Amino acid sequence: MKKAKSRIGLLIISMLITLMFFSIPSPIAADVSSATIPRQVVLTWQGSTQTTMTVTWRTDERLPNAKILYTSNPDADIEDYQEAFGSSETFEGTAAWINSVELTGLTPGTEYYVIIPHETKEERFKFRTAPENPEKVVFIAVSDLHLNGTDTKGRERRRTVMRAMAEENPDFVIMVGDLWYHNNGGINDSDSVNASVDGFFDDLHQALITSDGRRIPVVPVEGNHDGMKSFVQAGQTPAKENAPFFYNRFKLPSEEGCYVLQYGPDLTLIGLNSGHSADSQGNHTAWLEQTLEQYQSSEWIIPFHHAGPYPCYRSLNETYETRVRTNWVPLYEQYGVDLVISGHDHAYKRTYPIRNNQIDYENGIVYIGDGGSVARLREPDLSRWYIFEAAKEYNFFKLTMTQEEGYSMLYVEPVFPLNKALVATPFYLMSSNDMGDVMRTEKELTLSELNDEGVVFANSINLPTKGFRNTNITWHSSHPDIIAVDGTVNRPKLGEENVIVTLTATITKGEASVTKEFKVQVLESLGPEGIGMWVSKDTKEVLIKGNYEFLGSNEIALLVTDKTGNIKYVHQKSRDALGQFQFSFKIHEDTMGEEYILQIGARGREIPYETKFYLTTAATDITVRSVVFSNSLNGEPINRLLPDENTYIHVSMFNNTEEDIDALIVAALYDSNNRVIDIVMEKEDVAGNELGNAYLIIPPVDGIDLDECFIKLFIWDGVSSMKPLAERKLYNVTNLSE
Repeated sequence: MKKAKSRIGLLIISMLITLMFFSIPSPIAADVSSATIPRQVVLTWQGSTQTTMTVTWRTDERLPNAKILYTSNPDADIEDYQEAFGSSETFEGTAAWINSVELTGLTPGTEYYVIIPHETKEERFKFRTAPENPEKVVFIAVSDLHLNGTDTKGRERRRTVMRAMAEENPDFVIMVGDLWYHNNGGINDSDSVNASVDGFFDDLHQALITSDGRRIPVVPVEGNHDGMKSFVQAGQTPAKENAPFFYNRFKLPSEEGCYVLQYGPDLTLIGLNSGHSADSQGNHTAWLEQTLEQYQSSEWIIPFHHAGPYPCYRSLNETYETRVRTNWVPLYEQYGVDLVISGHDHAYKRTYPIRNNQIDYENGIVYIGDGGSVARLREPDLSRWYIFEAAKEYNFFKLTMTQEEGYSMLYVEPVFPLNKALVATPFYLMSSNDMGDVMRTEKELTLSELNDEGVVFANSINLPTKGFRNTNITWHSSHPDIIAVDGTVNRPKLGEENVIVTLTATITKGEASVTKEFKVQVLESLGPEGIGMWVSKDTKEVLIKGNYEFLGSNEIALLVTDKTGNIKYVHQKSRDALGQFQFSFKIHEDTMGEEYILQIGARGREIPYETKFYLTTAATDITVRSVVFSNSLNGEPINRLLPDENTYIHVSMFNNTEEDIDALIVAALYDSNNRVIDIVMEKEDVAGNELGNAYLIIPPVDGIDLDECFIKLFIWDGVSSMKPLAERKLYNVTNLSE
């Protein structure tokens, strides 16, 4: 039947041309190839966005061999182009022939140059395939572009909007339905329907192309005006039969009203039919759940459909909006969708993040739309609880997905091409993917108590246990005695040197896990003023160490005098990057028992640090005068330790300074393998320039072979470990005489 109509049309045209030829004195020669001029080129994907591209165009006659030429070499000669062939078809209700060629086996992330051949008016353009792992993707979301074919002013507006979209240089354009009027009057093959459809594709062909000739692929879904009926019941009419222009002009992965495309591994687009040629319940919802589950590894899953669950103009309780909200929104929330795109209401709209039908800033979904791109605008209802922002303005959305070291960001920017003075609020979303969350936590995790050199000055470090979007953080310390896993800092004792501690944070969420290490330098403890001093009795050398706790400027001055004020040593040094400084010098006098005064100062310090030290025979503050072993307090001396009796140790000491000293005396019993059998200690307050006595008791040591045992005696100048060791003596327990 369709062919008969076509032949009749050609016969009438031929007769008219013949009559004109004979009736017009100056005959007009017909262009025999004009009916096959390629028009209304559109690019879509039926398969992989990385390795395929489908090119569709219209002619007025069938092409015996629908063919395109293509190459990835911009300098290739025409004979070096590859050929690809496709189909040329028509359908009831149109005089157009739709020609389509799918290119396969393409190289990801590559520009291709295309020629649609024609005898006099070939069509040339280029396109670009998706990269394998795109670090940046720019795409446009637009909706409700439908106009009457005779709306000249409206079509100029549509071309302006499309040119503005092309100027953003997007990788593709999502079209969320209502692209023309098919049911504006209900006549399938009417001139007005074809005029509306042709007007859309003519404008797209002319305007949706970049300045350097790259045609932009479109990713469309059907709206309520794109088919013969706005909404259908399940199984009532096949999708391609209800919307023949949509499913014949756009070659998509499916002709059933829903499909999925991936642009790289991290962006998944789910096109849905919100009840126009496919029911938004039943099988459609089951397919959606299966698809959401299948693509959970994708960073971004973005569903788009014409009717949205949270309209800005229509009633919240309308049938198809309610069905979407009832059937699909729970699945979006269950499977971690962050953004949904819709149209239908002819206005600009952005919602608050919504979850469980209420605002949820932490876990909610943002819904954008609402179809105010070209068609007649409507006034949005700003009083609705879920509306963040809305306006009666022509608009589209520019979306930019970027990868940032393992996590992904989606930046959403409203664009008002006809009112550029209007500025709406752009926003960004972070990927809800578990690995993206732990990677963001790893990037943002810092320890504020450390300086640029990794030194900790505080007595504790805040080690957080939670990160971005409730990721878990556990800690391990290479030296838990120095930095515990709760962050407590225990500095090394004086003379034990600084310690480098590795703190390892393990960041987890679900099955995702990463680690991050911090190298922390813990400085040795130098006392309450940040000063430590050592005096060697043998070499008469003095060592002074200071750190950040010593207040004042970076320039440190040291002055040493004797008690009469004669200068023995003077020097100046600068702190290092850690705030530390060190002086070492030697006293050259031969006289012993001399008192020296040491002062350390710095600008900004009100009173210099001052201390005294002596060069005694022991070169320490405490001198041991005698050690007596006995079996009772003040008893007779013994020469051998008896295993079944207490052993008393009487230590007589002299304080060489004028200040009182809390001396520490320790006696340790060792076996022949140098293992400690017992250890005892005593603290004794020795007055300045006075003798002091300490008594220690080693209890009986039955069962021990004492023949090769020995006792070590240690005496410190003070209880604090800052003080130097005054004496260390060794005694064989079978011969306690020195």
